[in-house]
Order: sequence, then C-alpha cells, then structure tokens
Amino acid sequence: MPGNSRAAQRRKAWRQFAAAMASGLRKIHRWGDPAIRLRSLMDLALAAGCAGSLSQGLSMSQPEVRFVIVTNGRTGSTLLVNLLRSHPAIQCEDEILNERRWQGAQRPLGWLVRTEPAPYLAWRARRATKPVFGFKLKTGAQVVDLGRTLGSLYRRGWRLIYLARRDALQQTFSWCVAQASGRWQSNGDHPIRDNNGVTLDVAAFQRDLSACVQDRQHLAALLHRWPHLALVYEDDLQHSDLWPATGARLCAFLGVAPAPLTSQVARTWERPYAEVVTNYAEILAAVAAGPFAYLVDREQG
Repeated sequence: MPGNSRAAQRRKAWRQFAAAMASGLRKIHRWGDPAIRLRSLMDLALAAGCAGSLSQGLSMSQPEVRFVIVTNGRTGSTLLVNLLRSHPAIQCEDEILNERRWQGAQRPLGWLVRTEPAPYLAWRARRATKPVFGFKLKTGAQVVDLGRTLGSLYRRGWRLIYLARRDALQQTFSWCVAQASGRWQSNGDHPIRDNNGVTLDVAAFQRDLSACVQDRQHLAALLHRWPHLALVYEDDLQHSDLWPATGARLCAFLGVAPAPLTSQVARTWERPYAEVVTNYAEILAAVAAGPFAYLVDREQG
C-alpha cells in the first residue's frame, strides 16, 4: 500500500539520521572546540537524514511558514495545538523536544538535539506535508538554553507564538491537581466527572506556586526580545466562543486563509478547583499569609 510504503521510507530516513548521530558520537573526541564539534555533529546528522529522505523520493521542501508555540505548563497549550491542527494548511506537532521522547539508546541523541535543536527542527520541518509547520516548546528543560534557542529560531525565520495564563494561582492548582490525580487532560466532548475530591499538600503547593510565578516572569522577560503573537488563555482559549476571533488572529499571523478552528480537547475537570480541592480554603489562607497574597486578593476580588 502507498501509505505503508511511505511510512517505511520515513522510518528508514530516521534510522539514517540516528546512525549519523551515533557515528558522530564515536568521533566527537577528535574535534576541537565543543561548540564547533556539536554544531558539526548536528549538521552531519541533518545532512544524512535529508539525504536519506531524498533518496527515497520524499518531499524535503521547506515549509512556507514555520512557527513555535512557547509556553509554561497548564496554559491550554494542548487545546491550542489541536485548534491549529484542525486548519487544513497547518501541521502542528506537540512537544517534539520533550526528553521523554528520547529514551534508551536515543538518550545521547536527545541531549544533543536539546542542546543544539535548530538543525533537527529544520529537518523535521522539511518533512512536513503542509505549507505551515510548527511545534510546542515548553519551559522546564526541554532545551538546554531557551533564550538561545528562541533567538536562533527567530533569526532563521520561525514565528513565535507566546501563550500565557493570567491567573497564576489557578495555573498552579491545575498543575498540582494533575500531579495528584494523574489526570492531565480530557479528550472528548465533556470534562472528567468525578465526585471524589483531591487533597493537596499545603507546603508543596506554596513551593509550586513560587516556581510557577518565577517561570512565568522569566518567560515573559525572554519574549520581550523578539516580535511575537501573544495569546492569553482566559481571553483567547478558555471558552469556545472565543475561538473564532483567536483563529482569525492566528491565521493572519501565520499567513494562511481563514478557516474555522475546532477541537475536542475539554477542560480536565467539570467542577472548579474550589470544589475539586478539599482543602482549597486552607491553601488560600496559607498563600494569603505569604509573598503571593496579591494573587488571593485577585481570586477573591
């Protein structure tokens, strides 16, 4: 079947890419400056991967537009990826640099890719089947140096979409409840219905809140360096009646014809966290007694 043949060709191209990386790893000690040898190694692997794909007759043309969604965790990024995927001209990948994708024998390759991701991302973009290609990049060590990576991509013509969440307190509740319950998202027409509550550790929540605020501030400062499209979860994604306007902005930014954007991704929980978390009031009281009391004032205001 043509589809199976094409998949086999892609697997062969990937094996050639990985083989070039493994060969480079065996030779890496022979080269001089570490930064030069790293870039040379990535270029070698990129060339091998592209050559393998070309030899199998696969399209390796550069997409007309490339973009990256930059965000923290629990901001609605899965929803945004699915909305973009629903456009006929857009191919939007998920967290292709997440270290969980690089396990076992591929771990050294994953480290190299996250250290110098631009060649690998160019290789992935050239394999795209649609004129617009993008992926999601989260904070939290998905790349070794986020600022350098974003600057490198921007200089290469990638467009930046910055997704944030206004409410840091609810963002932290989302993270902590997902950690405690193991429920990170809901794919379907309805959120999860569960009458059982979740009890959170108060001290752990306060530590996570502090980390969340610092991570948000760091990312916001980084994105000031480059032009980008800014989206806010509460204003642009939280409710489906916001999606047409958001879709129009996204299409204009990416230079594609407007089209309805749809998604089956639902909120993880049907009830608000004030009802899901059994000790919600206790956590708010603890936060109100610390440096992030202003977040509680916003919550209650």
